[in-house]
Amino acid sequence: MHPRALLRLLALRVPIPARARLPLVLAAYKAAGPVFRGSHHYEAWRRSRTAAPPANAERAPGPKGLVAVIDQYIPRPDRDSGSRALWQMIECLLAGGWDVAFWPHFGWHEPGYTERLQALGVEVILGAQHRQGFERFLQSRSGRLGAVLVSRPLLARELVPAVRAAAKVPILYNGVDIHYERLALEARTQGRAPGPEERWMQSVEPAVWRACDIILYPSQDEIDEVLRRVPGCDARLLPLFAFDSFGTPRAPSGGGSKLFMVANFNHAPNVDGMRWLATEVLPRLRALRPGFTLEVAGIGAPQSLRAIEAPEVRWLGPVSDEHLDELYRASDLSLVPLRFGAGVKGKVVEALRWGLPLVTTPVGVQGLPRLEEIVSIHEDAAGFAQAIDELLRDPGERARRSIRMIEYARGRFTREAMARALAFATPRAAVEGKIAQ
Repeated sequence: MHPRALLRLLALRVPIPARARLPLVLAAYKAAGPVFRGSHHYEAWRRSRTAAPPANAERAPGPKGLVAVIDQYIPRPDRDSGSRALWQMIECLLAGGWDVAFWPHFGWHEPGYTERLQALGVEVILGAQHRQGFERFLQSRSGRLGAVLVSRPLLARELVPAVRAAAKVPILYNGVDIHYERLALEARTQGRAPGPEERWMQSVEPAVWRACDIILYPSQDEIDEVLRRVPGCDARLLPLFAFDSFGTPRAPSGGGSKLFMVANFNHAPNVDGMRWLATEVLPRLRALRPGFTLEVAGIGAPQSLRAIEAPEVRWLGPVSDEHLDELYRASDLSLVPLRFGAGVKGKVVEALRWGLPLVTTPVGVQGLPRLEEIVSIHEDAAGFAQAIDELLRDPGERARRSIRMIEYARGRFTREAMARALAFATPRAAVEGKIAQ
């Protein structure tokens, strides 16, 4: 087995204690660094050893106090939807009068992104402060700490007990998606039995929900699952994104031939979806209407995908926020060919925001009620290709859908809706929230 695959198996798939994962990764990097050279996480770790992180700017304390935001890494909002969502949550907290301190649990400096986060007014805990440990970080800020916002179930499992020991403040859990549901759908799609990770997460995630005060998910289906497993908890619908501006409806003129897809290919559902699109859908579309193009943006596309014979595909790699917005404006149709996954999909929300007509699968519209009324949804390759062809041939229908998509986004993905979900009251009484190790 390749060392990278072995590390991923040990670090992500085998149910070992969360506190052991980071030392495992670091030991592998130290022992076999050249094997991992070029991977994002390895390069971030290497930079953290050789480059001093930028200092946080001095600023006057905010009127409400401090929210500690916890994730594994510093978010990269132009690289994946989870980072973009967390970045917007931080912006929302700052706009609401809170100071924000960000704890990147792996302690890796991300050049450019660290500085961007600091420029917002966020204190990023790196370097000597980070090496002192998480408990010391909490203790040093307990006097101003008003709440803690934590992402990822394994990270919450490890750190929530330390938060409870340090301060009686509300803990908000940012769920993004329910891991055991995504893993179960992945297994069914690939025709295999569920693995040990899914069975393990079936106990870990509900334990996290019970230990936190406010549970945040972007879809009602996930909220319903949380309440089924933990009745009576404070589970809230959090919009995945919050926008200040929206696109302009498409003009009903001209034929179309320009398709667009964006994905983080470090995420298994996107690799599977792109492979299905290239091998099953595009050949059928080619027979219906030759001459189309498909631009694919996003990080991490493996060579196995790029090698698939699909002459219409143009691989763009990672793009800036500005370039991504331009791609949404300039394209005729957006494709989201996901066969498994969980939660609301950021690329679907972005297409709604820009009013870019969409062809997707039932998985693509998870958590977005009544979206079947304004987008094309097909889970079979023939139907998917036929829907693309029909929309490219009908500019009037694309224009009508564009109007309804923007209206849908305006009604759900706003700063006000995000601020309501993130609102929390004064600290509750002492809570002995415990997560089984």
